[in-house]
Amino acid sequence: MGHNFADNILTVFEPIVLDNELIGTVCLRSDLSPMYAALRRNAQNTAAVLLLAAIAAYIVSARLQRFISGPILGLAKVARSVSEMRDYSARAIKDSNDEVGQLIDSFNEMLEQIQERDSELVKAKGDLEIRVQERTSELTTSNKQLTSEIGEREKAEHKQAELVKELEGVNQELKDFAYIASHDLKAPLRAIK
Repeated sequence: MGHNFADNILTVFEPIVLDNELIGTVCLRSDLSPMYAALRRNAQNTAAVLLLAAIAAYIVSARLQRFISGPILGLAKVARSVSEMRDYSARAIKDSNDEVGQLIDSFNEMLEQIQERDSELVKAKGDLEIRVQERTSELTTSNKQLTSEIGEREKAEHKQAELVKELEGVNQELKDFAYIASHDLKAPLRAIK
């Protein structure tokens, strides 16, 4: 028993035994070219089917990708725009009611809350600036009044100091006069005494 492959031909040998005696050999030869041709055809058909399936899968996935990724890419674009421009009035467009639609609803609601808080902050900032200007104006007016009062007080203190000096001078003159008058009066009294 044996076999042999040579030049696209398969040869199979099988001995024939009868009563434990070899009475002959069966030899079969088969040309493998039709089988190889069928195998090539099958491989080509398989490759063609796989190529067509890949093309069909690409087309279907490209369309599905636009359907699935489109809303997410739109949401990302709006998020990038809001981040760069600080425009909280922008909203993402909702195309469906699936999970992506819920995500877009949540994102838009978040933007609305941020926009409200931002407008409140802007209003509070404006109010604060007005209050600061009013307070600064009040402080400036008070400062001018205080400066004026301090100037008047310094003038009054200076005048008071001058009057005190003048009074001290007059006081000294009175003392001197009283001394002289006392001295002058004591002289005749001493003479009378």
